[in-house]
Amino acid sequence: MGTLNLGSNGTINGVVKKPAHPYMLLRPNSGVDVNHNSHTKISTIFGTTELNQGGIALNTSNGRITFPVVGIYKIRCKVNSASEAHWGNDNQFYLKVNGNTYPHSQAMYGATQKAGGQRWYTPCYLDLCANITNTNDYVEIFFYQNSGNNEALHSEFGFLEVYLIG
Repeated sequence: MGTLNLGSNGTINGVVKKPAHPYMLLRPNSGVDVNHNSHTKISTIFGTTELNQGGIALNTSNGRITFPVVGIYKIRCKVNSASEAHWGNDNQFYLKVNGNTYPHSQAMYGATQKAGGQRWYTPCYLDLCANITNTNDYVEIFFYQNSGNNEALHSEFGFLEVYLIG
């Protein structure tokens, strides 16, 4: 551990930078089809890195996000339908940690659609904290829809953001 010297008046003047603080911001580089009544791993589509520091990683072949240190991580994600999709009555946007559905499953919200109604590029958001207790832990992101048809998620207009909060 280092020493923090606050000076004679107990304050720090200047900017505090944390270049090793784990943070990752990705955007999709491909779309994905979400088949009717099936749970589809979508973390594989986020292949374009905007920012990355501190060792968080996404393996786009298996869709696993891995972490450099244990802690609580904020995971935020936005996806959009590729058409004027109606995702059905039971769409889900959720995390799995180490292959198990995270306890706060289905914590998502999307644009309001009336039954049978459609909205161009309907967005859907996931915003959760995951407790990573081991550096071997991994997170995957899934989407489910039961519209009666296969629906596609767009290759643009989305993001995946992961960062250590504590």
